[in-house]
Amino acid sequence: MDGKKSILLIDDDSLVLATLLRLLERAGYAVQAFQKTAAAIQASMMEEFDLVITDIRMPEIDGIQAIRYIREVRQKNNWQQAPEIFITGYAQDYEPSARALHPHAFIHKPFDSGEFLEVVRKAFL
Repeated sequence: MDGKKSILLIDDDSLVLATLLRLLERAGYAVQAFQKTAAAIQASMMEEFDLVITDIRMPEIDGIQAIRYIREVRQKNNWQQAPEIFITGYAQDYEPSARALHPHAFIHKPFDSGEFLEVVRKAFL
């Protein structure tokens, strides 16, 4: 990439995905966005992202499983682990098992775009 921090973004909600993609690109990040978790995991096999942002509650492969798969890929490739941010509107259902993964941060829906970008910025410090 051209010196920009790279972000892997996963959310099954197309509106949320498009909104976050635009927000992150306007902030100067290089973003690959996926609605399907399996496609995002495939992308993680091809590129070493600087940050992973994923919704937790998704069909087929949820965000917790996605982070586990992506960590395995990074480990097999001897890549440094990247910070991870979970986005959720259902904290009570998933947060305990997500917290066990020790992500960089949780962002609870609904959230403010400034708050979101500040959490992303801090993930790179």
